[in-house]
Amino acid sequence: MKGSVYKQSNGTWSYIIDIGYIDGKRKQKRKKGFRTQKDANTALTEFKKNYSENYLVDSKGMTVGEYLDQWITNHATSVSRSTIVSYQSVIKYQLAMLSDNMLEDLNPFIIQSFYTILLEKNYSPTSVNYAHRILKMALTQAVKWKLIPYNPTDAVETPRIAHIEIETLSIDEIDRLKKYLLDNNPDYYIPFMIGVTTGMRRGEIAALEWSDINFENGRISVSRAMKKIDKEIEISAPKNKSSYRSIGMTNSLMNILKKWKMTQMENKIRYGQYYCENLISGKKRDLICTWENGKFIPLGYYAVGLKKALIKLRINKHVRFHDLRHTHATLLLEQNVEAKIVQERLGHSNISTTMDIYSHVTRNTQNRAVEKLNEIL
Repeated sequence: MKGSVYKQSNGTWSYIIDIGYIDGKRKQKRKKGFRTQKDANTALTEFKKNYSENYLVDSKGMTVGEYLDQWITNHATSVSRSTIVSYQSVIKYQLAMLSDNMLEDLNPFIIQSFYTILLEKNYSPTSVNYAHRILKMALTQAVKWKLIPYNPTDAVETPRIAHIEIETLSIDEIDRLKKYLLDNNPDYYIPFMIGVTTGMRRGEIAALEWSDINFENGRISVSRAMKKIDKEIEISAPKNKSSYRSIGMTNSLMNILKKWKMTQMENKIRYGQYYCENLISGKKRDLICTWENGKFIPLGYYAVGLKKALIKLRINKHVRFHDLRHTHATLLLEQNVEAKIVQERLGHSNISTTMDIYSHVTRNTQNRAVEKLNEIL
């Protein structure tokens, strides 16, 4: 890093230093008004020291909004499009309240006050924590880029998220739903049965194609997920590396899918040229979860179809489609299936996630084990 001092026409001294090239343009830092040459040299040395330890570029004049725009542009290359769209939404509607602050002036008090305002505007603690996570991530990168000396979010307290007890279905309730859907909504019966017997995520089920089913080995291969991004449907790689997995099917699910495949083939013949071809993400998809006319079942209907059935059967539980996944895991753990197996079926990246989510089940299992020990000993 080259720098020099020079005397101004008014007798004071200044320094100038080359920082480098940013976006193809030469970047320099100047400062003037020093009384002596020695003062200017001392200041130049101090700037070099602070620059190498704390700053990559002079962030003076950069607002939080300008920085977040730059950060999200760079970050877009390392995460999925759906994640970026989610981040952009938070930046636009929540973090926008911070956008006019200068990046160098951002401090814990400003951020803490911002979180309080969000809560007063009826944003949930979950939403505020999500905004915090994105802001923390962005400012961590700002520290790495040496735009700021420290991350102010490290000294901020986030609102506590109330624990919500997961509601799951009992075996009796599952049986009632199976019968009702088979008789009244046979198309929706398919994703329901896949969900409750495999624990797969909604997007993973929606993206399943017949080539993913191995009837000979009785396994389902999970390698894609359907997502709705900016009102467009996409099928792409799943959530993370651990989401790629092979799941064993029950005999009943295999029989259901074999029968459904025959039904789909009959529907194709019956509808002829009017049978829908699902062209998604530039590829024709041989999807499993479709309506009678071949059109894929919309992601939004997965929740609607289950809610309608629960109301019709007067099952007074707040069970979402995602809770079929929780139901699947709970039933396995209650049958003393190893947590590691449950983790693999669900596609969790580590077993601690599984244990944290289903700690209530393992506690109940432990209690039953103690009861048995009491009987034996």
